[in-house]
Amino acid sequence: DAVSAAGGAQPAAPSSPARPRAPSEEMDVASRVEGLCRRHKYTAAVPLTLDEEGEPTAATATVYRRYGDYLYGRRDYDGAMEQYTRTIGHLAPSYVIRKYLEAQRIHALTTYLERLHEVGGALATPDHTTLLLNCYTKLRDADKLTAFVDKATAPGAPFGFDHETAIGVLSAAGYHEHALQVAASAGQAQWQLRILLEDLQRFDEALAFIAGLDLVDAVGAVKRYGKALVDARPEAATAALAQLCMGSGEARASPEEFAHLFVEQPRALMLFYEFVVNSTEAAAQGGEDGQPAQPAAVYNTLLELYLGGDADDDDGSADGGAEESSSAGLGRREERLAKVTTLLRSGWPPGGSPRYDAEAALVLCRLHGFVEGSVLLCERLSLFSEALAVIIASPAAEHGPHAVIEYARRAASAASATENTIAAVWRTVLQYLGSLQASACEEAAAEALAAAEASGAVPPLESLRLLAGNPRITLGAVRPFLSGLLERQSAAAAEDGAATRRYRDEAAAMRAEVVELRGKARVFQNASCASCHGALDLPAVHFVCGHSYHARCLGGGAGGGGGGGMGGDSCRAPASLPRSPSVLSTAEEKLLSGLASCPPSFDFEALCCGRGGRGGGGGEGGEGDGEGRRCAPRGLPSAPCTMRSSSRCGCGCRRGASPAPP
Repeated sequence: DAVSAAGGAQPAAPSSPARPRAPSEEMDVASRVEGLCRRHKYTAAVPLTLDEEGEPTAATATVYRRYGDYLYGRRDYDGAMEQYTRTIGHLAPSYVIRKYLEAQRIHALTTYLERLHEVGGALATPDHTTLLLNCYTKLRDADKLTAFVDKATAPGAPFGFDHETAIGVLSAAGYHEHALQVAASAGQAQWQLRILLEDLQRFDEALAFIAGLDLVDAVGAVKRYGKALVDARPEAATAALAQLCMGSGEARASPEEFAHLFVEQPRALMLFYEFVVNSTEAAAQGGEDGQPAQPAAVYNTLLELYLGGDADDDDGSADGGAEESSSAGLGRREERLAKVTTLLRSGWPPGGSPRYDAEAALVLCRLHGFVEGSVLLCERLSLFSEALAVIIASPAAEHGPHAVIEYARRAASAASATENTIAAVWRTVLQYLGSLQASACEEAAAEALAAAEASGAVPPLESLRLLAGNPRITLGAVRPFLSGLLERQSAAAAEDGAATRRYRDEAAAMRAEVVELRGKARVFQNASCASCHGALDLPAVHFVCGHSYHARCLGGGAGGGGGGGMGGDSCRAPASLPRSPSVLSTAEEKLLSGLASCPPSFDFEALCCGRGGRGGGGGEGGEGDGEGRRCAPRGLPSAPCTMRSSSRCGCGCRRGASPAPP
């Protein structure tokens, strides 16, 4: 019958090549093939469809397809698949795949897909590869899967596939090693890390893999998977992150980018920031270029970690090994506070700017009660009163009254301390001593009073008023201060009285001299010039102070230029007395305006000189020297005379000169 004639045991094709056929014979062959197929004698029809070389043609593939459809309809799925595999290259793979998508036919589908990939070329698409991987995973055929993955990931593989889809399929099926192999061949770093960390839990291998990436990929990988690494391997992960933050310029990452990875690992974060900061400062001290300071937030966070933590935990107090000890306490408080002081000093070098936020650091120190750090920052910020308040508020025994006074002296002598700052410091000290309920404050009060008075910033009465609020400070404690104050004030009053009497006597002598000059004639009987000591001849100039000069000597002749010997020491003494420039300029203006409006005459110039006017230009009147006055009349060389109206000598600086009669 037809079924037995179409048995699968028949040969697929004859071994001898077919002879050439004529067109009429060709039509006869097609009819014969169709007739054989209708009678289901497909094996007999196959040789008729071969070409002259005996190779299969499209007609051959059609016969095999019809043969496979026939067997598929008879539910001989394996036999049908055997025929379908012979149509590869002529029949669309989707035609066969749709027939075998049911679970019970997966073996046959796997066979077809394997044959499809063996043929190679463009026949096997990425979707076919993904489908084949799904078949392997559902069949749990690890050997075939391994062989296929090795072939697919080898260099120059004959087919391609969607790596992400394949990785997802293999990972979902539990074949993580195969998925890792595919991800490595495709260069999918994110998938590799995800498989290593989430599926295989190989943290050390993941850290080594991150170390081999470039900076951008490594930073991206750490941001995504760093939390798992820090939780599992705190020390190793911290060291790896620190290496990413080292370098110069753009070749390093910012530590701030990884802060979120240490949410539950404060000790690991402290070690991380500590290593980064110390490495940067060591490189800067060593003169290495390209090592800019870390961001201020790194220093502030490190300070907060040092100051945080209430318990004095040892480094190895956690359960487990060395890895778990990194998540233990932050260490002993004394050690952490010492690190705070070191960080504050190194982070703000003398004469430079702070690498951290000084105000934020001061707030942290005040909140955590760290006196030494608060005082240090207040000093750097020139907040000496605030630093003194911190010391006063400290319950430490070493911060007693004498320590407060000693710090006040040091603050008052600081280069950046202003007068207002010094006054505020001593007022704070005195107010503190005035409120201190301790018997030992009497000695400190006397010491503070003396120091405040020596600074001159706080008045003595105000100092006493600030101390008056302490009932333990008796009059006996401040008696030496009051006695010394009264003695100094009495001595100053006596000195002022003596000066007053001296000035009063001088004023009376000047008045008597003025009266004498107004009512009596002055006779000049000098026979020699006070400058050159030669015989006095005409023309000569006589001054009311009693000195006489040759006219030529007043112009800088022998015996000293510029009238250097005129008037003696008593005449030159008042030269250091100040005189307002505005007064001098006003006198000059009046003299010049008078000379311009009046006819030239000796009387007018003498009147001006007698009233204290300065000589003006043009030679019409006396000429000024810029500090004293010219006392010579018009037509004679002028000589400077430094006598003022307050002088007892009365040389005529304000009254002009009396020329010798011809």
